[in-house]
Amino acid sequence: MMKPHIVLLERELSSLTSIFKDVVKVHHEDEILKDLQRCTINLAYEAEVAIDCILSRYNALLHLFCSLPTILKEIKNISVEVKEKWSDNLALKPCSMVEPSKRQPIQHSDLMYDEEIVGFHNDMKRIIQHLIQGANELDVVPIVGMGGQGKTTCARKVYNSDAIVSHFDVRAWCIISQTYNRRELLQEIFSQVTGSKDKGDKDDILADELRKSLMKKRYLIVLDDMWDCMTWDNLRLCFPDGGNRSRILVTTRLEKVGEHVKRHTDLYFLPFLTPDESSKLLQKKVFQREDCPPELHDVSQEVAKRCKGLPLVIILVAGIIKRKKMEASWWHEVKNSLLSYLGESEGYGLSTMKLSYDNLPDHLRPCLLYMGMFLEDARIPVSKLISLWIAEGFV
Repeated sequence: MMKPHIVLLERELSSLTSIFKDVVKVHHEDEILKDLQRCTINLAYEAEVAIDCILSRYNALLHLFCSLPTILKEIKNISVEVKEKWSDNLALKPCSMVEPSKRQPIQHSDLMYDEEIVGFHNDMKRIIQHLIQGANELDVVPIVGMGGQGKTTCARKVYNSDAIVSHFDVRAWCIISQTYNRRELLQEIFSQVTGSKDKGDKDDILADELRKSLMKKRYLIVLDDMWDCMTWDNLRLCFPDGGNRSRILVTTRLEKVGEHVKRHTDLYFLPFLTPDESSKLLQKKVFQREDCPPELHDVSQEVAKRCKGLPLVIILVAGIIKRKKMEASWWHEVKNSLLSYLGESEGYGLSTMKLSYDNLPDHLRPCLLYMGMFLEDARIPVSKLISLWIAEGFV
C-alpha cells in the first residue's frame, strides 16, 4: 500500500526539481520561488520521516493513511503554482545564465599556497622592507583591504620569504576571526614560539609566559583577519618591546582597526589587481600550464575585468569556467552571469560564492551548505568532513 505513494512522491519531487533548476536561472532572486523551494524541501523531509515511521512500524497506519497523502497533495499544489507562475520561462533556455554541469568535479586551487602568485610582488617587497628596516622599537605593520583582495595571500608569502625567515628568530601565524578565543589564541602563539604543545595555565599566566618567551628574541607575529580594536587591546601586552626590531603584522578589512594598532608604520592599503594581472591570474587558473587560445583572449579579458581586481572572485570564476574552458560561448555565458549576479554591489565575494553554488550539481550543494556548521576559520580534517557527509547521507 505504501509503494504507490512513494512512486508518486518521487515523480512529483523529480518534476519540481527539474522545474526549479530551469526557473532559478532567470529568477534566482525571486522571493516567492525561494519560499516554494523551501516548502518543497521541508515536505520532502516530512515524507522521509513518515516513510521511516512506517518502516519501523511507529504509528504506521497514521502516516500511511494521513501523512503521506497530505504531503503528496501539498507537493502537487506547489508544482501547479510553479508551472502556472513561470510557464513562459520553462520552455526557454536563457542564454545569459550559466547551466549547471552534469556531475563534473569542480577544481579549485588555493591562492595562498600557489608558488607563482600573480600580482603582489611589489607589495611584498614594500611590506618586507617595513618589517626588516625601520625603528629598533617594536612596530606593527597593518595591511588593510576588503575581503577577497588577497591580504592573507600576500602576508603568507611575506611570512615564508627567505628574507623574513632569516631575519627573525621566531615566527608565529594566527588567525583571529570574528569569534576568536583569547586563551586558544595565546596557546597557539605560545606553541609556535616555544614548541610546547600544552600549557595548562590560566590566561594571565599563559600571557605572561608568552611575554617572557619573546622577551630576548627578535620575533614576527602575524595576526590575520582582525575584526575589532578590542582584540588588539586584549593581546598587545603579550608582545614585549626588546628594542631588537621585532614586528607584528596585522591584516584587517577595517581601516579603523589598522589605525588603532599601528605604531611607527602607516597603514598599507593593498591595491586591487590590475586588469593585466587579473587576466593573467584568470588564464593561469583556467588553463594552468597551457596557453590561452587566441580566440579566447578577448573574452577572457572581459571576464577578468568583471571580477574587479579581486583574486578570490577570479579564482571562483575560474573554477566555473574550467569545465568548458575551450568553448567561447561558455565564457560569454559566465561573463553575462557575472553581471546578473554581481552587478555593481560591494558584496562581490558572497555574490560570487552564490554563483558558484548555483552552478554546483544538485547532489553536491548539501555538501557545501554543510560547511556552515563549522566556525569561521576552523581547521577541518578532510577525513572527518567526508565521514560527516557520509553520516548525513550526502555522499
